[in-house]
Amino acid sequence: QRARATAVIAWRARARDSSTMAASWVGRLCIVGCGVFAAWAREVDQQGPYKIGAFIRPPAKTVQELTKRALEVSNPESSSYGAYYDQQQLAEAVGVTKADVDAASAWLRDAIGKVNATDLSHHVASHGDSVSITVRDFYTTYALGVGLAGVAVKGFSAPDVPLPPANLELLVTPAMPPNYCNSFTHQQLCERHQPCQWKLAHDHGGHHKDDKASAQHDGKTATNSSKGHHAKANGTCTGDFDGWVCWPENPPAVAVDEKTFWRCFEPRELNDDTMSSEERWRAKWRLRRRGKRVDHAALFARPRQPSASSTKAGPTPRDNVYSNLGFRVSPESRGLSLVLDTKADAQTNNETGRWKTIEVSYRQLGVFYTRVLSRSDFNGSAPGDEFLTAHISGLINLEPADRIAVCVNGPGSIVEVTASAAAAAAVGQPGCACEGDQGVDKRLGRPCDALYGFSPHQNPATFVLPRNHQTLSALLKDMDVPAGLFADARGAPLAVGEFAFQTFLESDVNVIRKGYGLQELSRGISVVGRKAQPGEPDTFATSGEGSLDLQIAAVLSPKSDLTWWSVSPYDMDGFILAYAVQVNDAEDPPLVHSISWGSPEALYPPAMVERLDYELMKLALRGITLVGASGDNGISSIHPTCTFISDILSSSPWITSVGASMPSRSSAPYCVEPVARELGACEEPGPITCATTAGAVVTSSGYWSIYRDQPKWQTAEVHSYVDRSECVPCNLTGSGRVATSTKTPCQHINGKKGCDLEPLLKRTRASPDVAAPGSSFPTFVNKTLGILDGTSASAPAFAAVIAMLSAEQLASGRPSLGFLNPWLYGTYRKHPSAFTDVRVGDIGATEEHQCAMGYKAAPGWDPATGVGVPRFAALRALLPSAEPTRAEG
Repeated sequence: QRARATAVIAWRARARDSSTMAASWVGRLCIVGCGVFAAWAREVDQQGPYKIGAFIRPPAKTVQELTKRALEVSNPESSSYGAYYDQQQLAEAVGVTKADVDAASAWLRDAIGKVNATDLSHHVASHGDSVSITVRDFYTTYALGVGLAGVAVKGFSAPDVPLPPANLELLVTPAMPPNYCNSFTHQQLCERHQPCQWKLAHDHGGHHKDDKASAQHDGKTATNSSKGHHAKANGTCTGDFDGWVCWPENPPAVAVDEKTFWRCFEPRELNDDTMSSEERWRAKWRLRRRGKRVDHAALFARPRQPSASSTKAGPTPRDNVYSNLGFRVSPESRGLSLVLDTKADAQTNNETGRWKTIEVSYRQLGVFYTRVLSRSDFNGSAPGDEFLTAHISGLINLEPADRIAVCVNGPGSIVEVTASAAAAAAVGQPGCACEGDQGVDKRLGRPCDALYGFSPHQNPATFVLPRNHQTLSALLKDMDVPAGLFADARGAPLAVGEFAFQTFLESDVNVIRKGYGLQELSRGISVVGRKAQPGEPDTFATSGEGSLDLQIAAVLSPKSDLTWWSVSPYDMDGFILAYAVQVNDAEDPPLVHSISWGSPEALYPPAMVERLDYELMKLALRGITLVGASGDNGISSIHPTCTFISDILSSSPWITSVGASMPSRSSAPYCVEPVARELGACEEPGPITCATTAGAVVTSSGYWSIYRDQPKWQTAEVHSYVDRSECVPCNLTGSGRVATSTKTPCQHINGKKGCDLEPLLKRTRASPDVAAPGSSFPTFVNKTLGILDGTSASAPAFAAVIAMLSAEQLASGRPSLGFLNPWLYGTYRKHPSAFTDVRVGDIGATEEHQCAMGYKAAPGWDPATGVGVPRFAALRALLPSAEPTRAEG
């Protein structure tokens, strides 16, 4: 799912959907990489539409009162619990005057007119606190920011944009389409459409060698001097721009041009000295989905050589991890899949002769096993397939298999080795004794390769973990949903938020429902925003994330009315701010929303983060539940790098952040707790932290915000974790050295120096809040089966449970659950048995690396899995009983 695509747009998606490419390929493989717009990226109309958002500042006292009210209506201990606002009441409470709206609208129209925009549509939000204009030309949106902030750009005359009214606090413009600049085939035309640049055929840096380019899209005055481009016919027009976030700064001490009061910033990369240059470059992916899938080609992609500082103690697989003989291994249910790269195999044939049989040795539960396979055991999904697969059965699920090795038997060497292998196994030795980097069998001198896991990608684990895909009965058991209650459960309206032109097929939803023994959808899936058009590609790259979200919601809350809520990348920020504005603007939106996407919190200035929280707080006032996936890269919510990075959405105090768990036989504390024994015999697997180092293809993310204060409803639990833990974070290398900085990027607070993590631990919002199963979810895309891992699965799974609980409330004449966290933490405090505590594991790894530092799971709340996995039956019995009261006007 995250095959690195080369096509670029201002923002990239972060998703990880761990999926197989076809039903015949059921191994767990992984692609480490992410790009929303892959090589197939659709041609985007370069005339838009593009939406610009201008946000009006409500009075500070009003914001304080609304925040207090939102907490009261969400707290079952309050007499105002459930007294949610309707649209009219909320608009009145917001208190923005018509004069304020008219002033903002007039300024935005005037500013757009200064850049000669045409074909406008104008909209005032339902609560009267924001206005937007839709234009047909991207250039208009870029020029607006340049003119507002007074940025000097070579060859570009900034429009004379008037100063915004004093009550305007934020302006957000969309990102550039991927093919915008490429359409300008002449240098003069290209340079008239900044930020496009003309690149000569011999100029690999993007500028002519005589140019001196220092333009910075950060709102500060930037200069670009040049001796000028030499006119050349053999050039191309290139460019990439992530949109503007503009806000007023405090007046400077010395009076200067009034336009310096506004700053415009391009949220493009995390500029922080605590990160490597590679990490900063990769941070240009602004929006990323969560979930993970892979294809065969990714299995054979060689990793960069891991550095000692990014690995845990123990054996470190080197280049032979990616087999020189052309073999890779991945786990499947009760077995292994051995994949053969036919191109590498052909090269091996030229060097050593064509092999006749191979011996595959592995160890499980301390016992060595050896299997002999012939070429006829390897099959492809289609004639001429580059990758062929053979299956080895007889393994035990959830027990690691290690010491995996392949020895090849050529026609001129050993013809029959079964007896030899059996003799080796009888004395506790592998039939194929291939260890280290020599590539030669220690027993019989044959060519061999030692095989390892595929995740983390850069530092693969030395084992693989056979495991079954999630069945409905297993999911219901994991979340303590009794079959009888599930059959009778209602479901509140449920939406999945999607971005980056994700698509879905309703037929796929019905396929998986039937596979789980459920009836087809009784009514169609509602669509807000864009839906795939006939002829558009429908693959795991274009549909994997959305299909995962939608199908889990459709299975776990089968009676909910479902909504696919899609936000265009050209609607303001193209992400959660645009989403929150849209939902707030809707008269009757679904009561529960699940978001499996994220973006670095540190990327955005405080002004945007504060406005986002204000919009999310208004959703709480309306009784709407918002659930978000915490991330799939351990201490880094966004990128597979060993840097502490929090997420802009899941760090909000107005969202319930969901981490991921996975089943394991090593979770002894699960068996120790008396309350947990109700869920099964002690020898049955319990939940541990979902992590690549435990055999998954993602690692559940946890972090502390750099901006948001720690809410009172979680202070006791978070402080308890910090106080009783020996280390927060912990050095996981076991070597006694700290190899990773404990700073976190905070470029809008402390520039490139970063912020110390320790002061945040008892001061800022900590995530996640809860966890839910996040591994081995079957997902269909265009009738192709994939098995996916990630908090992308955990978030809709938890949201589905909440949809059922909210429906219970509504059926009893009570208010919907709305903003959950005051109730969840209050319930945990009084009834901890309502959650299955996850005490095993850590989040010291990403999709690619084993990190030196990380957070450990522990009893109670922890940054790996929050307060644990909610138990539906227990929470159902503990639902708030307060009767709804009408909100005061």
